[in-house]
Amino acid sequence: QTDWRTPNRAAPAAMDGEAALAAAVALPLAARAVRGAVLETRALGQPAVPQPASPAADAGWTHSTRTGSIGGSDLEIKDLTQRSVRVTLGAASRAAGSAETEPDEEVDVLVVGGAAAGLAASACCQREGLTCVVIEKNEASGDIWRSRYHRLHLHDIIEECHLPLLQMPATYPTYPSREQFARYLANYRSVLGLRVEYRSLVAGMAPSQAAGGGWAVDVARLDGASRKRFVARNVIFANGVYNDALLPPLQGKGRFCGKIVHSSRYTNATDLGWANGKRVLVVGWGNSGSEIALDLVEHGARPTLLARSPQVVVPRDHLQLAQRLLHSHLNPLLALPFGWLALLPVLLLTDPVLKLAARIKYGGSLARAGLPQHWKGPLLRLLTEGVPPMMDVGTVQACIDGRIAVRREGLAGIDADGRVVFSDGSAEPFDGIVLATGYHLFSGHRHFLDAASLQRLGTGKEAIKTGSVVPGCELRLPNVWALFGRLQMIRDAAPALGRRIARRVHGGSRWRGAASWVWWVVEHVLIAWAVLAARRRLKQKARQLR
Repeated sequence: QTDWRTPNRAAPAAMDGEAALAAAVALPLAARAVRGAVLETRALGQPAVPQPASPAADAGWTHSTRTGSIGGSDLEIKDLTQRSVRVTLGAASRAAGSAETEPDEEVDVLVVGGAAAGLAASACCQREGLTCVVIEKNEASGDIWRSRYHRLHLHDIIEECHLPLLQMPATYPTYPSREQFARYLANYRSVLGLRVEYRSLVAGMAPSQAAGGGWAVDVARLDGASRKRFVARNVIFANGVYNDALLPPLQGKGRFCGKIVHSSRYTNATDLGWANGKRVLVVGWGNSGSEIALDLVEHGARPTLLARSPQVVVPRDHLQLAQRLLHSHLNPLLALPFGWLALLPVLLLTDPVLKLAARIKYGGSLARAGLPQHWKGPLLRLLTEGVPPMMDVGTVQACIDGRIAVRREGLAGIDADGRVVFSDGSAEPFDGIVLATGYHLFSGHRHFLDAASLQRLGTGKEAIKTGSVVPGCELRLPNVWALFGRLQMIRDAAPALGRRIARRVHGGSRWRGAASWVWWVVEHVLIAWAVLAARRRLKQKARQLR
């Protein structure tokens, strides 16, 4: 993996003509976007890539492996994974019990969660002149990605995954790995100068009694040294909608002699002792469960995939072709905020085309392998049920070949001999169980929100349906916002969210906000035009050289 402090790029050719004009337009606009960051030209005519002034001094650049405990029993460090802090539910309250109290601080915006959505929200709010602080429980930005299973790569192509104001390095592959994306988030925080309070957890949040209103947010340091209260005019929930692990009841699990882990705690088969012929049951075949089953096969294990619910299977290479087509021919449109809305007529063809492509690739093999298929298309199911398709990266073929066994029965429990009992009465011995059963939706705020506010906002899927929980929009609580979703949705919604909050904090008419939004669109159009013009010029030069 290439470190972008020493990029492996050829020196750009001399600029002339149209390319020089393109660069002259693009570079000042990009410089204005990041406000004073050190700039380095990526390639001819492209927006410049900001670099930290002193990356060696930035803690986000260092990656050390730590195991064991830090600061006593209040913290649980996830073994086998780099610098990922896993916090028990009572850690904040116990740490806050004997902690010293720091002076209160007033801020315009407090962001809960320091991953992709939280950093994007902070960057866009800061760009609007707002004081902003991000609360993150881990030790560094991106640690939540480092804590996931090691095989994980982004499911969308790289052009879909960058955040506002800063693109990913050109040296990254089509599908960045979890470690590459984690490094990008750490660099994002450093380059844009975002204030993030690491190893901190929101311990309580209630309406402020101060004259200016807002929200009183109590933050506990996870080392137990101190606690602090922020009085925030606005609060952004950027801790995602997939929060607490959903663990199904398993009768007699105490009799099981092997390991039982949720997919959020899975790393790889070798680290968990499941390689070389071990039998492992994977419960659930969504994206995580399917990739974990494939990882087990690649490490020599013998996995069994419990596939009860029907899924919409989409080969990742097919989706890549469609995304590449959009970005190669409709790049200016995609550069606009929410420009993908203009593609809705094209998206109507997505479901039948992808269903047909999957039918051609797999034929009747899915049914013969025992994998239940959903009748809806991927887009229709995502819009109506909120369930994304299963992006196949090789799991289906492994099931067809018999390297992954498939069962359709339910999970009844564990018998007296430690075997897994299924709903049809059969029992099998396993060395480990992976529960890829998902998460409680929209539940992270229940751990710190006051009772009255929590009752008004709600939790779970019903709160999302009835409470108009939309990325970048205000929730049922005043001056409380939410930012989540796919990385493309975050990139589009974060700038608009920053402008809305700035207009509420600083005042100003809707016309002024509309004018700011229009100028932001114009900036993106000019940058997109500059990039395309430079690419066209470079292609012409390449043809002349040949």
